[in-house]
Amino acid sequence: MPEELLIPNSGLQTVVPQLAAPQYVFLDFDGAVTSYRNRDLDILIDGIQIDDSGFDSETITLIVAALNDRFGDGIVFTADLPQTDDYSTVYVGTTRAFDAYGHFLGLAETIDVGNQIRNDNAFVFLNSAASLDTVVYAVAHETEHIVYGMEHGGEGLERYAADIYVKNGAVSNGLTVSSGTTMHVSSGGTANVTIVSGHSANMHVSSGGTAIATTVTSGSMYVCSGGTANSTTVNRAGKMHVLSGGTASGTLTRDYGSIFIFSGGTASATTMNGGDVFIYNGGVANGATVNGGFLNVPSGGTANSTTVNGGDLNVSSGGTANSTTVNGGKMLVSNGGTATDIDWTPCVGSVYVEDGAYATFVSQYKGCYFGSNDILLSSGMTLENKIVSGSMYVFASGTANNTTVNGSGYMCIFSGGTALNIDWTPCVGSVYVEDGAYATFVSQYKGCYLGSSNALLSSGMTLENKIVSGSMYVFASGTAYSTTVSRGGRMYVSSGGTVNATTVNSSGYLHIFSGGTANATTVNSSGTCTSLAVARPMPPR
Repeated sequence: MPEELLIPNSGLQTVVPQLAAPQYVFLDFDGAVTSYRNRDLDILIDGIQIDDSGFDSETITLIVAALNDRFGDGIVFTADLPQTDDYSTVYVGTTRAFDAYGHFLGLAETIDVGNQIRNDNAFVFLNSAASLDTVVYAVAHETEHIVYGMEHGGEGLERYAADIYVKNGAVSNGLTVSSGTTMHVSSGGTANVTIVSGHSANMHVSSGGTAIATTVTSGSMYVCSGGTANSTTVNRAGKMHVLSGGTASGTLTRDYGSIFIFSGGTASATTMNGGDVFIYNGGVANGATVNGGFLNVPSGGTANSTTVNGGDLNVSSGGTANSTTVNGGKMLVSNGGTATDIDWTPCVGSVYVEDGAYATFVSQYKGCYFGSNDILLSSGMTLENKIVSGSMYVFASGTANNTTVNGSGYMCIFSGGTALNIDWTPCVGSVYVEDGAYATFVSQYKGCYLGSSNALLSSGMTLENKIVSGSMYVFASGTAYSTTVSRGGRMYVSSGGTVNATTVNSSGYLHIFSGGTANATTVNSSGTCTSLAVARPMPPR
């Protein structure tokens, strides 16, 4: 009975016999035309063109040394053609020859238990763009197929492939999952400090598997039922999918990285420094911190105990946000959305509650609040002669006299509040007067005003064929013909104003207040047209 040797491989622990004589494995990095013969599956491919791997001699030396250190005396790896006919070859380089069968990191011809065939071959589909550790891993994996008969399961060619499998008590450290490769982390497996980088690179963490400190630069990570992902970083072009029963904790998003939380999935303590998080129907995010980017809560999604320091929290119709703290940035609760126990100091960040939304606040606001750059500058029951370039809120029992709204300034007068002699040019900053509030203006507004980026572009009793990407106001006696409201644009039609043949495109808004008239309006997909009794607070443009 031959002596047995325990060899770690690809997340499995395989007990294999000590080889009676060394097996030579020639590593061909230079490109070749060769064949693939898998007799078990009856697959024969001739004329396979393997591209030159592009590795320099120094890197090749390091790869060979790492493999010889890993396997010991039983196998001899060499980049020089052995002086014997009794050797196997592992071709390292890219090819399209196997595209019809799928995408693999590597592929062996055999699962050779007992090394009965001493000249069978394997392929590793990597080039110099891959890390040294990834190449070493893939070559080692395929060598274990053709020399030790390593079996990890799968269907068809998957049994012979070098996708990365981590399970049954195995631990991987610092592996890179490249384009076309999938890492499977399942029951009892732990993957530490993995890098997922490549357009079609994937990582699946399933029941009982754990991924720690993964960085998803591009490609996707899937946290499936019973799987756990801790301290993941999702960078630009990377995506994390938290599926039903999956748990992600301590995730960081940057740039344009994205997290998708589906029904039954849970994400805790997410920090957003950019990117997007979507909490879909039945998904839950607990304790997220938004410093940048967009946290989106569509219908059926729930965000609990979120802290908004920057960026945006958007609660759409049917979505729910509970116990949100706003220290900066913006929170928008759209028509049909729900937000309870919002902890907010007016002027420190922004909270917008659309008509038809339900929102409750920790504090009961009264009087006037005046601020800029997310800092509350002054407050009181009465404020006078303020110049608003940041924000001003006038709540019940508050009075603001002789206020000037400039540039990007935003002023909102709520029910029970009073503002006298407001000096404001429409489209230059924003003023909203809620039902039950009382406001007077220095000027009497008539006609139409069109602006963008807090600059007034044109005005007149009649405007025609305008494109609204910023804001447009149509007051009494004003008429706008053939207007197009484009993405992000908002058009407001006040009492006595008329708009004819308006087109509202995707993510454009047309707001028609009591007494305003809109004729022959076309609302395209994802555009919005609302009829409101009064001006509700909307995000300023």
